[in-house]
Amino acid sequence: MKLTTITQVTVAGVARGNGGASEEDRRNGCERGTPASEPSTAREMSMQYLLSVIHDQPSLADAEEQAAIDVFNERLQAEGHWVFAGGLGAPGSATVIDNRGGEALITDGPFLESKEYLAGFWIIDADDLDVALKLAAEGSKACNRKVEVRPFR
Repeated sequence: MKLTTITQVTVAGVARGNGGASEEDRRNGCERGTPASEPSTAREMSMQYLLSVIHDQPSLADAEEQAAIDVFNERLQAEGHWVFAGGLGAPGSATVIDNRGGEALITDGPFLESKEYLAGFWIIDADDLDVALKLAAEGSKACNRKVEVRPFR
């Protein structure tokens, strides 16, 4: 399921170049000279949420679903909720690496066998859980799949 192409963003703590920030500033999720406790914009004060797209069929989005996803993505961007999104390969394309022991164990296939799987995701900014849930409901309708909402810590 193709959600969209990857774009670079400038939201605190999210995929961006270091912009001259010190290692400590980057760990605290802020640019150089901007303390983590004093966000420089109102958007940085919002929470980030992972919207996981759950699917139970081997098919990708059809043309109608893809068009609706594109409209939803454009709306997220226009309203300042967009952080990042992506579609994922089928579970059979996964590789699991377990390096908890003395040697890395590499296994082909998904982490666990299940009828449902993670087909894609959005990472969004939202003022609160209610806004995130509303956006997830709209995303679910657009992609015609279930969407799970989880906040980042």
